[in-house]
Amino acid sequence: MSKFKLLLLIYSLAFMSICYGQFEIHPGLKVKAYLADNKVDSAIFLLNQLIEAKQNSEKWLMYRGEYFLKIGLYNEAIKDFVQVEKKRPSMASFQLAKAYAMLRDSINTMFYLEKNLKSSYKVNKNKIWKDKSFDYIKNTYSWKKLWEKEWYTRFEYYEGEMRYLYESGNWTEVINMMADIGKDSKKLSAQAFYMVAMSYMQLENYSAAITNFSKAILKSKKEASYYASRGDCYMRMKNYSKALDDFSTAINYGPEELSYYLQHTQALLNLGKYDLAYHEVLTLTQLFPENIQSLYILSQAAYLSKRYLHALEVGNKLLNQSPEDTSYLHLRAKTYKKTGMFSQSLKDYNLLLKNHPLQTEYLVERGLLYFQLNEKRQACLDWKKSSELGNVRASQLLWENCTK
Repeated sequence: MSKFKLLLLIYSLAFMSICYGQFEIHPGLKVKAYLADNKVDSAIFLLNQLIEAKQNSEKWLMYRGEYFLKIGLYNEAIKDFVQVEKKRPSMASFQLAKAYAMLRDSINTMFYLEKNLKSSYKVNKNKIWKDKSFDYIKNTYSWKKLWEKEWYTRFEYYEGEMRYLYESGNWTEVINMMADIGKDSKKLSAQAFYMVAMSYMQLENYSAAITNFSKAILKSKKEASYYASRGDCYMRMKNYSKALDDFSTAINYGPEELSYYLQHTQALLNLGKYDLAYHEVLTLTQLFPENIQSLYILSQAAYLSKRYLHALEVGNKLLNQSPEDTSYLHLRAKTYKKTGMFSQSLKDYNLLLKNHPLQTEYLVERGLLYFQLNEKRQACLDWKKSSELGNVRASQLLWENCTK
């Protein structure tokens, strides 16, 4: 490719990205959107451009190769993985072993599997043994001969046990295993610290979780999921600025993952940047029009940015799909009230309280609606019940409006 054509291609990729606020919608995300919409040709076209641009091309070769592997185009997958191997030896060795296994090419299967086991990209033993791609070869001499050698260190076996506990949801045991290893913990991988961090987060010890997420990131600085998970932890701590920074970094390293963009948008909402969040999530819903999480965040952003009619439109779409969903119904009830559609709002609140009669916040809000409709007696009854259930705001409203 000539230098002029390469510059033109890079420019076209940049032009394809839609900029909103602190990040750009990367072509990699559009690839995922096209695949979700079964527009395979468009997705492959974009992937081809990303690869030809030669910016992190091995990432996109791996992505395309894994897609080919998933849909059964094994020879096409092999071509991509071989290109990756030329750029980063052993990076695609496990994927090549799987692809050749699907073609029943035992010689290449064993060659690349052994290459993987000798490399820093080594896959854990349980994953290899559980992979059905290798079932046809597991009773052969070459397979048994391969496993006569000890490929894993005691620390890797230790991590395997930790992973089993983690996947079983034994959060305390995961943490205890890290504590037991003591000073040797520095020899564990980034994934081990990530599992400990996630365990602490499940147990709501957010400070310890942040410490271990940060250790994982120090060991693997470009792993997008670590930043996204730490950002989620910051969100739970209500430190939305730090969460936003982590989600931005996650997008930088994993621009094809929709969840990172949605987390970024949610952080903006929590920071009160409603217009910016609205435009970001609006773009995401245009790419993924059937994604429920995107639509719900859009309805929130539309409501908070005072685009009430759009909030109702999206909310009704969500409720058509999930008529009993409490969060959708609650948001619509509030939106109806903002637009002056009080009877519709009251209908939604009645349904909410029919299903959740002890939800104190619904009682407070329905009471405020009754009060606005000059139905003071009904308002006071709602606030009285909410107050008796421990709602402080209801007690204040009851004292201010119902004791005179």
